[in-house]
Amino acid sequence: DYAPYGTYVVDLSQSQEELWRNVKRIQRQNIKKAEKRKVTVSVSDSRHAEAYRLIKDTFKRSKLPFMGSRSFMDYAEGLGEQGRLLVADGEGALQSCVLYAFSDYCAYAVYGGNLSPQIPGANKLLHWDAICMFKEMGVQRYDFYGARVNPDKGSKQETINAFKRRLGGHLIQGYMWK
Repeated sequence: DYAPYGTYVVDLSQSQEELWRNVKRIQRQNIKKAEKRKVTVSVSDSRHAEAYRLIKDTFKRSKLPFMGSRSFMDYAEGLGEQGRLLVADGEGALQSCVLYAFSDYCAYAVYGGNLSPQIPGANKLLHWDAICMFKEMGVQRYDFYGARVNPDKGSKQETINAFKRRLGGHLIQGYMWK
């Protein structure tokens, strides 16, 4: 069986100024607000267990299952030099995190999680900093990793797609097979 599916991708061959202009005004304001509230984004090699809990809690809020801790740790470790965990910290707590798999061709935002509630803009700042970091590394594309095609109006999937689009992503459509 197949179903329409897609992903939102940012072309990192653009200048950083062009990339910033492609981020919608409200998202740029949210990013700046997070920076003013001292949210910091960093690459972490030591916070996978903390990231796992945040990602699992995020999936749980959406009533979705998530893999076990050992499987997540094995996956992250298996990425080796082609994996990065980015974390956004603020007010003494992990606000947001994303585990990336990447090559010269593309960086994929494979698993992410967010504190609820989080400092407004923390997740947007994390993605923006990741876009800049992967561009600087010479990666060609930034892939938000998955999107429903034509989700129902007002649905969570429509909100997630809008988030990716407003950060400069363009929908590439294909199919999912089961």
